[in-house]
Amino acid sequence: MLFVSSHCFNAIKNSHFYPGSGTTYKNTKQTDADYPGGILNLPFQEKVSSIEWRATLLEKVFPRLLEFSPDFILISAGFDAHEKDLLGQASNIALTEFDYAWVTRELVKISNTCCEGRIISMLEGGYNTFGGGLHSPLGNSIYNHLYELSHDHSQVVP
Repeated sequence: MLFVSSHCFNAIKNSHFYPGSGTTYKNTKQTDADYPGGILNLPFQEKVSSIEWRATLLEKVFPRLLEFSPDFILISAGFDAHEKDLLGQASNIALTEFDYAWVTRELVKISNTCCEGRIISMLEGGYNTFGGGLHSPLGNSIYNHLYELSHDHSQVVP
């Protein structure tokens, strides 16, 4: 199993992760005996832009997923890093529903390449429903995520 987690962390303020993990020193390699497949934590410092976030995924996460070649991909879809979510604003992470659509589209390509399109997604975060329904940051993020999951993406990673 390969576990990948991205989250905000402020080392200057001595932030702590719940339940006590999430720093890069807990990262492992695919061949480590304790955690075959590995752990890849991506603790982002505050003030992360969309460009920085996407670049990190392109550089670190997607190659690691392709190398691991999973049997299926499980997404814990948290939308609380949205620029209009209170948690996203508190950490100054500036993601939008278009970033969530992009990452979902890329994960679908990887699942098509590695595991015959087997992908499962579960909602786990995102709290701003101001505006109601699809007009809220959470609603827009979920809509874009589901749109990318449900449309025909026969593309694979070259």
